Amino acid sequence: MTTEADRAKVQAIVRNPSGWHDLWVSSHTPWDEGRAMPALMGLFKPSTLPASLLTSLSQGTALVPGCGSGHDVLFLSSTPGRTSVTGLDISPRAVSVAESIRDEQKIPESKVTYSAGDFFSYTPPQKYNLVYDHTFLCALEPQRRPQWAEKIHSLLSDGEDAGFLITYMFPISDHQGGPPYALSEEIYHSVLDFGFDCVYIKDIAPEEQTDRRRNGKFGEKIAVWKKKATTK
Repeated sequence: MTTEADRAKVQAIVRNPSGWHDLWVSSHTPWDEGRAMPALMGLFKPSTLPASLLTSLSQGTALVPGCGSGHDVLFLSSTPGRTSVTGLDISPRAVSVAESIRDEQKIPESKVTYSAGDFFSYTPPQKYNLVYDHTFLCALEPQRRPQWAEKIHSLLSDGEDAGFLITYMFPISDHQGGPPYALSEEIYHSVLDFGFDCVYIKDIAPEEQTDRRRNGKFGEKIAVWKKKATTK
């Protein structure tokens, strides 16, 4: 379980512009689980979602902002019909770690690529079919949440093939300060409803939580949002 001391150290370091990169350089990454999240993997089981929705989420291109060491990136690259996945992180060291893990698993760069850079200025060559957010929104200062939502909206495909967003909602809490900043289902709706419909949401059961988070004080949910074909 991540301790209060861990959180306090992270909060102090990320006040610096290079803070997230510095944490990766020093290998102080208490949020990194070292594997794909069980709840994300569970979402892609045939028994979880309607077949048509599961097919839509499994295919095409995907983006994972704040990808860290890339374990969720690698899982998403394995779903049937997935063309490629891009992992984006502000820390070059995190990208280096992720690339090493990818190469150790002999996954080709054509399937999984990583990029170091700022999410809000990121301009990909094409729009994505899927964006997955996990411990990225909670790392942003609350005033940037509308900008986060608008950026994700702009990165997803449009029209009849409008893209999807998966949000791993963590930490569900009312605590003060951060990161991680407290989130709630209502907060997600307040910033996403302008351009997305929530088509699936569930509480994450203890058996789907990682050992580090199980019995912790924060709640967790996972949700799927579909970009509206037209935005009023």
